Amino acid sequence: MRNFANKQLGLTPSIKDERTLQLKKYFPAFITPPPSDARWWLQADLSNQLGNDRYGNCTYATAGHIIQLLRAVSHGNLQLISDESIIDAAREAGALNGYSLLQRNKNWRTKGICSNRINAFAAFEPQDPAYIRQVIWEFGCADISLLLPNAWQTAEIWDVGTGRDYTPNSWGAHSVPVVGYDESSLYVSTWGEVIELTDAALTEFSDEGFALINSLWLQDDDLTPSDYDVDSLTEDLANITD
Repeated sequence: MRNFANKQLGLTPSIKDERTLQLKKYFPAFITPPPSDARWWLQADLSNQLGNDRYGNCTYATAGHIIQLLRAVSHGNLQLISDESIIDAAREAGALNGYSLLQRNKNWRTKGICSNRINAFAAFEPQDPAYIRQVIWEFGCADISLLLPNAWQTAEIWDVGTGRDYTPNSWGAHSVPVVGYDESSLYVSTWGEVIELTDAALTEFSDEGFALINSLWLQDDDLTPSDYDVDSLTEDLANITD
């Protein structure tokens, strides 16, 4: 049985900024559905905890795992980022004991994290299992927050249930990358493990979602592997001042 009771979280309440780009403007509908599975995590090493076992730096640990994932899937590079590199980056940002996804993404785009910068990001509502699969397929992952119930501290699979232990946010809020999916579930990376997250649990417990445009995932022509053109999203974000 897993026991995550002593692990750290570290996600602060979401920040609303009316300037935040909304993914639905760029992905209003999908013509071609994604494949039935995209098991990206099987091509990567996500076994490091990146300090989130000791500090409430989950937003920066998520960034580290996303960088490792995209670098492995796109370039075959299995090099791990050191825990101290992510801890130092979080410390510099003031994010060791809690931070928001939006502020982390702004920092990631303007200052970079571990020598990597995202080109752009756009928010989406993560509760739709079909939509998040398209995001994962297009961009290699999805950046989401979960309002964790106490029951998940010892659960093998993160799923819905009954009783007070399944109250959303009774454990706390947590940042995780969704690193793949199959027909029945999604898979998230945290604390050095990949955990199955059911579609029902995504709908019940997810809060925020971001699609990230990262050069590690783009081809030489700046298209995603599925040939999505990210130029309009990147240009619109460049016109927003922090």
